[in-house]
Amino acid sequence: MKGYEGWQVIAPSQTEDGLKAILGNPAMIQTYKDGFPDNGRAVPDGAMMAKIDGRKANPASLDGYELIRRVRASGSRIASIAVTAFARSDDRQTALESGFSTYLAKPIDARQLARTVRDLVHVETMA
Repeated sequence: MKGYEGWQVIAPSQTEDGLKAILGNPAMIQTYKDGFPDNGRAVPDGAMMAKIDGRKANPASLDGYELIRRVRASGSRIASIAVTAFARSDDRQTALESGFSTYLAKPIDARQLARTVRDLVHVETMA
Protein backbone atom coordinates (compact mmCIF):
# COMPACT_ATOMS: atom_id res chain seq x y z
CA MET A 1 0.00 0.00 0.00
CA LYS A 2 1.52 3.28 -1.06
CA GLY A 3 3.05 5.16 1.85
CA TYR A 4 3.10 2.10 4.10
CA GLU A 5 5.90 0.09 2.50
CA GLY A 6 7.67 -1.97 5.18
CA TRP A 7 4.74 -1.76 7.60
CA GLN A 8 3.14 -4.99 8.84
CA VAL A 9 -0.53 -5.84 9.27
CA ILE A 10 -1.31 -6.09 12.96
CA ALA A 11 -5.04 -6.81 12.67
CA PRO A 12 -7.39 -7.01 9.68
CA SER A 13 -11.11 -6.42 10.25
CA GLN A 14 -14.22 -6.78 8.16
CA THR A 15 -17.20 -4.44 8.49
CA GLU A 16 -20.34 -4.04 6.42
CA ASP A 17 -18.47 -1.32 4.50
CA GLY A 18 -15.50 -3.51 3.58
CA LEU A 19 -12.09 -4.40 4.94
CA LYS A 20 -9.99 -2.40 7.36
CA ALA A 21 -6.57 -3.06 8.86
CA ILE A 22 -4.33 -1.79 11.61
CA LEU A 23 -0.73 -1.50 10.43
CA GLY A 24 2.45 -1.01 12.45
CA ASN A 25 5.66 0.56 11.23
CA PRO A 26 8.97 -1.24 11.89
CA ALA A 27 9.55 0.75 15.11
CA MET A 28 6.12 -0.28 16.43
CA ILE A 29 6.71 -3.93 15.57
CA GLN A 30 10.07 -3.75 17.38
CA THR A 31 8.28 -2.24 20.38
CA TYR A 32 6.09 -5.35 20.56
CA LYS A 33 9.13 -7.61 20.12
CA ASP A 34 10.72 -5.83 23.08
CA GLY A 35 7.81 -6.88 25.30
CA PHE A 36 5.36 -3.98 25.15
CA PRO A 37 3.08 -3.47 27.07
CA ASP A 38 4.33 -5.67 29.91
CA ASN A 39 7.91 -4.36 29.90
CA GLY A 40 6.81 -1.11 31.58
CA ARG A 41 8.47 1.08 28.96
CA ALA A 42 6.76 3.83 27.04
CA VAL A 43 6.20 3.56 23.31
CA PRO A 44 9.30 5.13 21.72
CA ASP A 45 9.22 8.15 19.44
CA GLY A 46 8.67 7.13 15.85
CA ALA A 47 6.65 3.99 16.68
CA MET A 48 3.39 4.34 14.79
CA MET A 49 0.23 2.47 13.96
CA ALA A 50 -2.27 3.35 11.24
CA LYS A 51 -5.84 2.29 10.63
CA ILE A 52 -6.47 1.74 6.92
CA ASP A 53 -9.98 1.79 5.53
CA GLY A 54 -10.12 -0.40 2.44
CA ARG A 55 -13.81 -0.13 1.60
CA LYS A 56 -13.09 1.50 -1.75
CA ALA A 57 -10.20 -0.79 -2.61
CA ASN A 58 -11.82 -4.16 -1.98
CA PRO A 59 -14.81 -5.82 -3.62
CA ALA A 60 -17.75 -6.29 -1.29
CA SER A 61 -17.67 -10.05 -1.86
CA LEU A 62 -14.18 -10.38 -0.32
CA ASP A 63 -14.51 -10.97 3.42
CA GLY A 64 -11.75 -11.39 5.98
CA TYR A 65 -11.81 -15.17 5.71
CA GLU A 66 -11.37 -15.07 1.95
CA LEU A 67 -8.66 -12.43 2.29
CA ILE A 68 -6.59 -14.58 4.66
CA ARG A 69 -7.14 -17.66 2.46
CA ARG A 70 -5.70 -15.73 -0.49
CA VAL A 71 -2.80 -14.48 1.62
CA ARG A 72 -2.01 -18.05 2.73
CA ALA A 73 -2.43 -19.38 -0.83
CA SER A 74 0.23 -16.91 -1.95
CA GLY A 75 2.67 -18.61 0.43
CA SER A 76 2.72 -15.84 3.04
CA ARG A 77 3.04 -16.81 6.68
CA ILE A 78 2.44 -13.28 8.00
CA ALA A 79 0.93 -13.17 11.47
CA SER A 80 -2.75 -12.28 11.47
CA ILE A 81 -5.48 -11.72 14.04
CA ALA A 82 -9.18 -12.24 13.38
CA VAL A 83 -10.90 -9.48 15.36
CA THR A 84 -14.63 -10.04 15.22
CA ALA A 85 -17.91 -9.55 17.02
CA PHE A 86 -18.75 -13.19 16.34
CA ALA A 87 -17.87 -14.97 19.58
CA ARG A 88 -19.15 -18.53 19.27
CA SER A 89 -16.67 -21.40 19.45
CA ASP A 90 -17.36 -22.37 15.82
CA ASP A 91 -16.60 -18.75 14.77
CA ARG A 92 -13.17 -19.11 16.38
CA GLN A 93 -12.66 -22.44 14.63
CA THR A 94 -13.68 -20.96 11.26
CA ALA A 95 -11.23 -18.09 11.68
CA LEU A 96 -8.34 -20.39 12.55
CA GLU A 97 -9.19 -22.88 9.79
CA SER A 98 -9.29 -20.00 7.31
CA GLY A 99 -5.68 -19.22 8.13
CA PHE A 100 -5.70 -16.57 10.85
CA SER A 101 -2.90 -17.00 13.38
CA THR A 102 -5.21 -16.27 16.30
CA TYR A 103 -8.65 -14.94 17.14
CA LEU A 104 -10.04 -12.21 19.41
CA ALA A 105 -13.72 -11.56 20.03
CA LYS A 106 -14.91 -7.97 20.48
CA PRO A 107 -14.97 -6.05 22.64
CA ILE A 108 -11.25 -6.19 23.32
CA ASP A 109 -9.11 -3.77 25.24
CA ALA A 110 -5.90 -2.23 23.97
CA ARG A 111 -3.69 -4.20 26.39
CA GLN A 112 -5.19 -7.50 25.25
CA LEU A 113 -4.56 -6.58 21.62
CA ALA A 114 -1.03 -5.39 22.44
CA ARG A 115 -0.18 -8.66 24.22
CA THR A 116 -1.59 -10.70 21.34
CA VAL A 117 0.44 -8.74 18.79
CA ARG A 118 3.56 -9.05 20.94
CA ASP A 119 3.08 -12.82 21.23
CA LEU A 120 2.56 -13.18 17.47
CA VAL A 121 5.58 -11.04 16.64
CA HIS A 122 7.68 -13.15 19.00
CA VAL A 123 6.41 -16.40 17.46
CA GLU A 124 7.06 -15.10 13.92
CA THR A 125 10.63 -14.11 14.77
CA MET A 126 11.28 -17.53 16.28
CA ALA A 127 10.03 -19.40 13.18
